Amino acid sequence: MKRAAVVFMLAGFAVACLMASGCAFAYGPSGLPAVISVTTTPVAAGPDQEPGTPRTGQATAINVLGLISFGNASIRAAANDGGITKIKSVDAHTTNILGIYASYTTEVAGN
Repeated sequence: MKRAAVVFMLAGFAVACLMASGCAFAYGPSGLPAVISVTTTPVAAGPDQEPGTPRTGQATAINVLGLISFGNASIRAAANDGGITKIKSVDAHTTNILGIYASYTTEVAGN
C-alpha cells in the first residue's frame, strides 16, 4: 500500500514538472536565452528599386508561459499595417524573458 502511494506521488510530481515546464520562446540567432534575449535579424532584402524613405509596417505575435499565444506576425500582416505593396526588406525582432514572455515581431519596409 505504501509503495503504491509513493509511486502515485512520484507520477504526480513528474506530471506537475512537465506541465510547469511549458515555456514561451521566441527563437533567434542566439539560440535559447538563459535569462533575457532581445535580438534583431534580417529575414530578406530585395533590390533598392525606388529612392526615398520607405514606409514600414510591423506585425507581432506574443506567447505567455508557452500556454497562451496571440497575434499575427506574418509578412502580409506587417505589409498591410504599413500600406506596403512592394516589399524592400524584412526584419525579425525577438524578445524572450525567462521563458515566461516571448514576442516575435516582423518588420517590413517598402513602398
